[in-house]
Amino acid sequence: MKMELPENLSHDYCINPSCSCQDARRTFVRVEDEPRRNPGKTFSGPTVFYNYVRDLMQLDDSCADSEEAIAHDLLEALQSAQPDLDAVVARRHCQLRYLFRRARGIREQMAAPRPVGQPKVGRNDPCPCGSGKKFKKCCGAASSQS
Repeated sequence: MKMELPENLSHDYCINPSCSCQDARRTFVRVEDEPRRNPGKTFSGPTVFYNYVRDLMQLDDSCADSEEAIAHDLLEALQSAQPDLDAVVARRHCQLRYLFRRARGIREQMAAPRPVGQPKVGRNDPCPCGSGKKFKKCCGAASSQS
């Protein structure tokens, strides 16, 4: 059974392939209780950095100290609702790093200069050696004989 992460939870991950961090930044989003008054209105709730391997939580510096208990309770509720949450988050983190690596490789390939080859000399074109003769009567004759 495929488990999805809830929509009222914003996830941010480090996608640097050379970084070994195992943290996911989670921002709990509060949805307006009365959508008729303010349709689509959301409020950013507490933000935590959560290490999904060591099960450690650190509150973001921008959060008030009073939000720590709320963030901890929300994280526990999320984990109890989705027991394999750490595995889901680890899998998503791995997928995002892979996609970033792949996209970066494609971008580098597209940015790389393409090798410019010599234009093909036609039989009736002047010979590139500079003799003034047609290619077929000069250097082209030598290559056609062998």
